[in-house]
Amino acid sequence: MNTRRTVTVQTIDRGPVTIEEPPWCIAAHDRPEFLVDVWHEGEEVPLLVATPCHGRVPLLTATVVQKPFATDAAVHLAVDIDGDAHELSSVQVRALANELVTLGADALQRLADRVESFEGGA
Repeated sequence: MNTRRTVTVQTIDRGPVTIEEPPWCIAAHDRPEFLVDVWHEGEEVPLLVATPCHGRVPLLTATVVQKPFATDAAVHLAVDIDGDAHELSSVQVRALANELVTLGADALQRLADRVESFEGGA
């Protein structure tokens, strides 16, 4: 059984190009672009945090991406932080996760200590 899926992309520089789609790709290739700019995109996954006032809200979002005709054709995780997408390898994603755990938690603890001092009337 052949489960491969292909799509024909209209490119500005090469005309129509048929490419194999990875199973995780959900992007629509519906506008002409340069071949090097063609990319695969997976489902957007939010990282949610629980807040007491708004419930669970997205802290950042991540999407699996690949630009198969670019110089770096590896699969990456595009992490959207403050409106900017950062394409990261698995090693870089793990480093970011560690950074969120250590620095983020430490910074929030310091801010909580500061707010607590204000609550005490200081």
